[in-house]
Amino acid sequence: MFFAIGVLTYNLYLGFRAAALGSGWERAQVQTVRWRLFQTAGKIVRHGRQVYLKISAAMLNMFIAIRERCARVMREGGVIPETS
Repeated sequence: MFFAIGVLTYNLYLGFRAAALGSGWERAQVQTVRWRLFQTAGKIVRHGRQVYLKISAAMLNMFIAIRERCARVMREGGVIPETS
């Protein structure tokens, strides 16, 4: 069961990489994606009773593009292109 979950997770990662990350990420390994996406430098700011996360404009644009691609895949019925 443990290995089956690992295989499922890796297949989900491959689908995410192909559908949401776009070009330039085709050969990226799990560690690289995790490092470039989740190890993003930011600063938490409290202002006007709200909490904001400040990140660089380049990272914000990348996250917006990923979110739009994910939304497009979901609108199309969750069809993920074949990977080779």
